[in-house]
Amino acid sequence: LSVGRLHLYKRPRHHSADMRDHRFFAHESPTTGSLEDRLNAAGYLFLAARENLSEAPDVEKSQESLMRSPGHRENILSRDVTHVGIGIVKGGVEDPENLMVTQVFARPGKAESAREARAAIVRLLGRARRDRGLVPARESSLLTRLAEDHVAGLGDADADDLARVGKAIAEEVARLAQDAPRGLVAGAQRLPQSSELEIPAQFLETRSASYGVAVREIEGPNGRPMIVVLLLIAH
Repeated sequence: LSVGRLHLYKRPRHHSADMRDHRFFAHESPTTGSLEDRLNAAGYLFLAARENLSEAPDVEKSQESLMRSPGHRENILSRDVTHVGIGIVKGGVEDPENLMVTQVFARPGKAESAREARAAIVRLLGRARRDRGLVPARESSLLTRLAEDHVAGLGDADADDLARVGKAIAEEVARLAQDAPRGLVAGAQRLPQSSELEIPAQFLETRSASYGVAVREIEGPNGRPMIVVLLLIAH
């Protein structure tokens, strides 16, 4: 783990002080909410976040107790986080001589424009097929145009959105007659950033010949920037 950025330094210490000053011991604060709320309020973009809390006479006993607890040990050793911030204040809830310790583990994200995310996704798609030893898939200008025309209608990219947009695309493809791609599959995902894309199984089949992709920026929960990706695959 790397030592956290500035916001990841500050948040754990603030939470330790909050617990001490308001006499509680919990991940959920009556004043600042959950860990996710605190990181969002700090403007810290993240893909994963975990938190450990401890009250102990000293740092060594704090860490020993956390490592003996399966859940806390899992947070410390987790592979889905890369940065850590640790905040310690004097004064516990059980004993004013104790230390209040908060550990925050996170994997930071980054805000991407739709253009940046799309370019990254095209690279991910190419790498995924190369890693499988497959013939490169060709990006189709027609499928990309269809994706760009319909990505705005995806809303939150849920199943209902995809069904509605998929039907509209199928109707448009049917009007194209002999120029229409065969075996068309549409998939949509709402993501915090492009690196979280799940490559559809159909794209990793040898008969997958072409694709089109479009990306739209949206505002996610608590105002966090997110993207909606519409991927069309023709067999």
